[in-house]
Amino acid sequence: MAWLLLPLLLLCTTFHTTTAVSSSKSFPIHRAVQFNLDHEKHGSRVSTLELKALGNPGIQVPKPSTKKGKKPRRLQPLNRKCIVITMKEATQDLVEHLVDARRVGGLLIVIPNPKALDLNLEPQLLANWATLEQWILSRELKVPIFFTIASDDTASIVDFVQAKKSSSGSDNYLLKANLKPSKKIKSPSLQNIQGWLAGESKEVDSEHLPTIAIVGHYDSFGVIPSLAKDRGTSAVAVLELARMFAKTYKKQKGNYNMLFVLTAGKHMNFAGLRDWLEQLDVQLMDSIDFAICLDDLSLNEDNQLYLHYSKNPQDLTLKRIVSAIETAATKKKGGSGDIQIVKQRKKIQLTKPHLAWQHEQFAMKRIVGVTLSSRSEPSLFSKAHHHYSFSSAASASASNTRLAETITLIGHALTDIIYPVRTVTEEVEVEVEDTEEEEEKEEEENDDDDTKKRRKKKKLKRIQKKVQAKRMTNKVDVTHVATWTAYMQDHARVAPFMSTANAMDLEKGMKIFVRDTSVQKFILEETDVQNFVFYDSIEGTMSAYIVKGIEFDLKMTLFIGVYLGAIWFYMLVLKHGWKRAKSKVMGGGASGKKYR
Repeated sequence: MAWLLLPLLLLCTTFHTTTAVSSSKSFPIHRAVQFNLDHEKHGSRVSTLELKALGNPGIQVPKPSTKKGKKPRRLQPLNRKCIVITMKEATQDLVEHLVDARRVGGLLIVIPNPKALDLNLEPQLLANWATLEQWILSRELKVPIFFTIASDDTASIVDFVQAKKSSSGSDNYLLKANLKPSKKIKSPSLQNIQGWLAGESKEVDSEHLPTIAIVGHYDSFGVIPSLAKDRGTSAVAVLELARMFAKTYKKQKGNYNMLFVLTAGKHMNFAGLRDWLEQLDVQLMDSIDFAICLDDLSLNEDNQLYLHYSKNPQDLTLKRIVSAIETAATKKKGGSGDIQIVKQRKKIQLTKPHLAWQHEQFAMKRIVGVTLSSRSEPSLFSKAHHHYSFSSAASASASNTRLAETITLIGHALTDIIYPVRTVTEEVEVEVEDTEEEEEKEEEENDDDDTKKRRKKKKLKRIQKKVQAKRMTNKVDVTHVATWTAYMQDHARVAPFMSTANAMDLEKGMKIFVRDTSVQKFILEETDVQNFVFYDSIEGTMSAYIVKGIEFDLKMTLFIGVYLGAIWFYMLVLKHGWKRAKSKVMGGGASGKKYR
């Protein structure tokens, strides 16, 4: 009699196989960052998820009750749903409503592919995204928040949940995140990169010359650690300046040693720079005349470049730095004449463990320093800065051009300090007077007025030509800048999760031009001044497959009940005959006893 159950088994097996094959999807996901700062919890605290998908329910406000004293109706919780929304829908107001008011079970946010050819995001959309990012970073969220890059699979899921009118009673996607529970990351190892260019002087040895330190950072930070691929303008600028001055020093060495430093852990209260200074040779530290630290150099719409410093404005070294940068900003040559330098002084607050800018680390060592940045505020959760490259090829090319102009400005300022124009001009004038003065006097006595004027013009042109030849110039290689910018945009570089390959690549890039280049390793440990703790499980895959709603379950249950009842009745007919089976079914338990 087992053949009677065969149709039921075939029906269930066929349906299950067909559904699994036709609707199962798998795609990569990236979890929102989870970290502790000053023993306070931030970011998404959950890394596991297995919930049904639901489209954007919108922001709903419960209607006030018409009866006096009665509380307004509470919104239906969504703790058993994973809301799937696009980047355009993902505003702070919506996400905050879902998390706090609707107690959502999870969030999956679909972001555009940064490499899409037709990518053209509106400025307002990017501003909304930066605000959402700041909000997620600044608070604790006890729900899993995942991000995924748009693809055909995610598009079908988004279309499905957006077209779905009801959250129950029909087919739905079940989403399952394939990640392990998150754990603390203990003592990650990071690297700093250092390049050295020796100067030259007739009076003293190079080891006794003053040193200029050019400092940048190559790590990034963002709400999605595995996708935090910003343009790395700070590191790109240091690499290009190293190339420029290595080339210049081959022609004529300056009276300064130059130190090019790329640090990690900038967003962890400058952990890399602090460790580098602690390990620095005392004699080398004493030789540092000043440090120019480079922060984010992506200029804003007003083309403002902020010059941050802590020292007294009357300090002679600081005045020399500021004067050189302001002078370079006014020059039309190199296309940097429209960059506006905005000076901002902020005194170091020793009572606070977290410093504002990189140069403050040097100030703690009594070394004069400044920080150049496109940002006026140092906050880790800055509203004016997002950490992803959502830009088209045209806008990326324009950004590289603007970055090249900013590097040109910095290069001109350093050149004016290392190769003062006034000194070179005086040497040329003295040389011309000593070699040609007597001969020119004899010739000029016999010349008429017109000849004297022509001779005077010729003499001035000759002097001007010699001055231009003596003055050292630097030119930015836009291709070199674009190459390293593209590299930064292809690699996520959040310090605790960063691959050592990034540091090795940067070391090789600097060593091509600056032979004396080395890597310094350090451990990112939790201390009183570096009290960040990060958690792993930041990326994995998500499985999505169709499941039937409650209506299908009810229908299937009813069908199975009817089918099994029919088999039971058929068995009764075979055993007792039609009349007795009918009487047994109609008569119930009493009939059953009678026929026994």
